[in-house]
Amino acid sequence: MAMATQPASTTKDWREIEKRADTMVPADIAERIPVQVTDGGRAVRIGKSRVTLPVLIGDYRNGRSVECLANEVFPHLEQTDVQAVIDYYNSDEGSWIDPYIEVLLPAADLRHQDFQRRWEAGEFGSRRFGSKSHNGSNE
Repeated sequence: MAMATQPASTTKDWREIEKRADTMVPADIAERIPVQVTDGGRAVRIGKSRVTLPVLIGDYRNGRSVECLANEVFPHLEQTDVQAVIDYYNSDEGSWIDPYIEVLLPAADLRHQDFQRRWEAGEFGSRRFGSKSHNGSNE
């Protein structure tokens, strides 16, 4: 029988990486481009959406145009907001974005591994969306 190994990732690991990434975000970024810094400084989101800067830039890096991003991939985003973010990314001012994303990528992998480990260990219980609670109401 194979023994379980100690997980290489923990919640602390990915949180430490995210904290390091947070220090890379300029304090006045929301004054420069249409973004909001949310989740206690852990996420840079485009406009008033939940789309994060790394997701938008990742799709742009993969060859999607501003028009495609705004009209097809993220139709809830304003094209002027997407254009402003991409213009900023391509400027000297946006030179912090690629290193910021590179720091965040390992955190995302560790977060996923940590979640998977906790899921498999049953840490989230047996509740499912839409299931009945103990008092018979929907949760």
